[in-house]
Amino acid sequence: MKKVSVKTRIISIFSAAVMLLSFATVGAVSASAATDNNQGSVSFEPCGDWGACGAKIMAYFFDKDDASNNAWVNMNMSGNKFTASAPNGCDTVLFARVPGNFVPNQTDTWNQTQDLKIEFGKTYKATGFDGKFYTGNWEGSGVTPEEKTVTTLNFVPSQEWRTNNADFQAFFYNQGTGKSAWSPMTIGARNINYTVQVPEGGYTHVIFVRFEKGKGYDFAKAWNKTIDINISKISNQPFYATGWELDPTADGTQSEWF
Repeated sequence: MKKVSVKTRIISIFSAAVMLLSFATVGAVSASAATDNNQGSVSFEPCGDWGACGAKIMAYFFDKDDASNNAWVNMNMSGNKFTASAPNGCDTVLFARVPGNFVPNQTDTWNQTQDLKIEFGKTYKATGFDGKFYTGNWEGSGVTPEEKTVTTLNFVPSQEWRTNNADFQAFFYNQGTGKSAWSPMTIGARNINYTVQVPEGGYTHVIFVRFEKGKGYDFAKAWNKTIDINISKISNQPFYATGWELDPTADGTQSEWF
């Protein structure tokens, strides 16, 4: 296990060109999703004087299966208990003692716990130190957070994608199990967006794909496609195609949009 600094997980996407869309044209188009971006709270009680030297206590939340989903969160203090809300999609947390002027993703913390599987509604009480991490146990009855599932997704393609009477399909998959499914997309009332219902089955990601009419359900026949999109990231807004990069597997004739 590495020190928290190595959890600086950033995914960089490079593009060959960018084409901006006018947001004014999409009006009230939106995705149906949870009303907030938090899924529940956890608390931490340190042992020893974690507040010495002007330190502050922070929580680092992340998804162990998706490196792009992570966040440093300030904690609210009540006595010796510190509480924070976990961002949507995160299943792991560590608690850290950091300098008062700490900048998220800097290289070091003063003290920290090991990576902990989140137990919502409970308090992690630190009871000792193993020479590297503060150790302890989750205490309390806990709660089951409300399920926050996106049921309808909206995709706003570029003007070029909306030519040649193309078909639009959504490819869903579960990153952990590999389970996948294709679903046809329906054009919206204003003819600028495409919608699709997320099928049951615990799918975690989606790819929006443009096909020649009647030739869907096979990536080898796709005209264009988006990057892989974490479904939990699409919250209360559509996914816009705002740029492109050439797909090297298509000899420069196919574009990959994001």
